[in-house]
Amino acid sequence: MRAAVVLALVALLAAPVAADPTPRKDPSQAEVLFNAGERAYRNAEFALASKFFEQAYEQLPAPEIAFSAAQAYRLAYQKDQKPEYVRRAIELYDLYQKQVQKGPQVADALAHLGRLRTEWRDIVVAGKATDDRVRVEKSQISVILPAAVDGAKVRIDGKAVPALEYVDVEPGEHTIEVEAPGYSPFTRKVTVPKNNSLPLPAELVPRPAQIKVESEGGIQIAVDGRVVASREGVIEVPFGKRYITITRRGRRPFAREIVLKPGATQILEAELRPTDQRRVARVVLIGSAALLGITALTTTLALVADARASERAAGGIHDQAEVDDYTTWKDRRDAARTTTYVLGTATVFAAVTALGLYVFDNPQAEATVPIAPDKREDTRFTPMAFGSAGYGVGVTGAW
Repeated sequence: MRAAVVLALVALLAAPVAADPTPRKDPSQAEVLFNAGERAYRNAEFALASKFFEQAYEQLPAPEIAFSAAQAYRLAYQKDQKPEYVRRAIELYDLYQKQVQKGPQVADALAHLGRLRTEWRDIVVAGKATDDRVRVEKSQISVILPAAVDGAKVRIDGKAVPALEYVDVEPGEHTIEVEAPGYSPFTRKVTVPKNNSLPLPAELVPRPAQIKVESEGGIQIAVDGRVVASREGVIEVPFGKRYITITRRGRRPFAREIVLKPGATQILEAELRPTDQRRVARVVLIGSAALLGITALTTTLALVADARASERAAGGIHDQAEVDDYTTWKDRRDAARTTTYVLGTATVFAAVTALGLYVFDNPQAEATVPIAPDKREDTRFTPMAFGSAGYGVGVTGAW
């Protein structure tokens, strides 16, 4: 806009001077005044800026200067609430859009004109100013909706009407109905006096949003750190930004931050991955089962060896060969018994360890800090052999 004003000033200064009996304007003075108004505008001194712009416009009646003055008057009204600022801004915006008609600022001028004319009408109706051009011929109602509400339908006495506009109605009682997606219906009976305008704010109550959790059974759901009950995986929560955590024994916690609209239903797919502790517990449990099988085998060998030794002793021992046979079965029995005791103890210890890992595997999610997707390598267990008689399990991964 400043470039356009400067060009207008340069064009007028370069124009040839013709004989004119009327008092001459001073374009150079217009430039000085415009620069002063611009400085005041930047300092948020809008009333002072509008005065300088008006004086510049008197010296050089360019539509660009009129637009700058209108801008200053509009902001001055927002700051000082003087009705005369609104009226003058309307006059200057109207002058600009009629003279320019095309250009990037015309749309702004038209938009400001619409809002300011509505504001001026309200000022006149409220008795804060007078204007013979503004008359309330009938009673009127304007239904005011919250800024966040989209897609609302407004009806007065069953007839659809636009929101945020004054609608002519007959004096007396009227029924206002408002329906909007995600909000409870609004109904209000109002009485409008004759020759009066009634603004009516529609107090729409948002309906709770729903989250349908798709996951495995036995889960616990928390919203913003508080555990909530679900019905068939569906929970009701207030709309807005919500932090959801899902936990289950033996599973890594799942967390997600979501934004919900009023009355909306959102599906949340929660894939719960086993914890490292649960993986270790399974391996230990399998190991205890294997130990139990080996213990059963050594117990059987001990019983067989004991039976053979008892049979040899019952049949009598008469020579050295029978002594050696008896001693061999007795040694085998004793070795099998010792192995059974050792393996049995290890089996019980492994089983108790696995049970403890299962019972106390109940991780909790953070209540306020979202959990990033786990990109660590999964824990892996690999059977390994050491030499000719050593066996074990190799564990790889990151913790």
